[in-house]
Amino acid sequence: MKKKMIATLLTGAMALSMVAGAATVMADDTTEAKDKYTIGFSPYTLTNEYFTAVLDGVQKACDETGSELIYFDPQNDPTQQASQIDDMHNIFEDQDPKNLKGIGVTGQMHTLIVMGEDGKPVRPAMMWNDTRTKELLPELKKKILEFPEGEYLSQTISTGSPAANLYWLKVYEPENLKKVKKFLIGPDYLVYRLTGAETTDYCEASTSCLYEICNKCWSDRMRNLIGLDQSCYPELRGSAECAGKIFPGIAEELGISEEVEVIVGTGDNPATAISTGCLGLGYPVVSLGTSGVFMMPIDKPESQTKGKKILFSFDDKKFQYLVQ
Repeated sequence: MKKKMIATLLTGAMALSMVAGAATVMADDTTEAKDKYTIGFSPYTLTNEYFTAVLDGVQKACDETGSELIYFDPQNDPTQQASQIDDMHNIFEDQDPKNLKGIGVTGQMHTLIVMGEDGKPVRPAMMWNDTRTKELLPELKKKILEFPEGEYLSQTISTGSPAANLYWLKVYEPENLKKVKKFLIGPDYLVYRLTGAETTDYCEASTSCLYEICNKCWSDRMRNLIGLDQSCYPELRGSAECAGKIFPGIAEELGISEEVEVIVGTGDNPATAISTGCLGLGYPVVSLGTSGVFMMPIDKPESQTKGKKILFSFDDKKFQYLVQ
């Protein structure tokens, strides 16, 4: 029997299946593993044309690896606009939940979630398309220019960047900033709710304007500028590494094994770079949706190319670079 990979839409949101990463939890080729499958999902929206193109790439990847792609869309049934857990139940109507082996997660990049001591959000999330930081950017860029890596960061930071939003909190909501014990970016929060893991991948970190790409580390200068303790930063892991096993309570509710692994995951654009061949084969990609993005791989981060550079790693060992 073929291995199965399931791409799903959850609560009316567009799914971009992180199949390339989720497939790593299916490396076991034993007879028992043949009936196993993974799920990849995202709680955000994209254009139908964009998703169709990505799904074609995912299908090709499945064909090449001898896997079966199963696509579930709750929007096709207007009665299925329920919670994400309800949607998960619907997926399992035609699949044995006990055979689920892994979950892959992706979603919009840059969205900032700040959590307090109790692990709950201190305030509503600040989305990637939030423009409230516009008036602060000139001041912030001037300060960043004083850093050794400041020229690049000042060119790439924008409204909606996690660094800009954290600086906005420092200026306008200092009491909330003091409450922050951990921040997460975009889909990281979904991984946290599934496993309790407070992680992010190199893609989310390297596009946050809080990270030194060439040195592969969080920027101490940006951290000191914002006023965050180092413990507030999420753990950096490879996108396809296991973030943790699903919470027993969720496993019981869904009827799945407590051994189900959730991968760290990555942002929507890097996930697209995987499924369309941009990352592996060097194809450039143009993405036209809520925003317009052009992506292409580069050999090294020092390349004198315009645009925002993205650091990517599946396994925390081998690193690749994109520019968008």
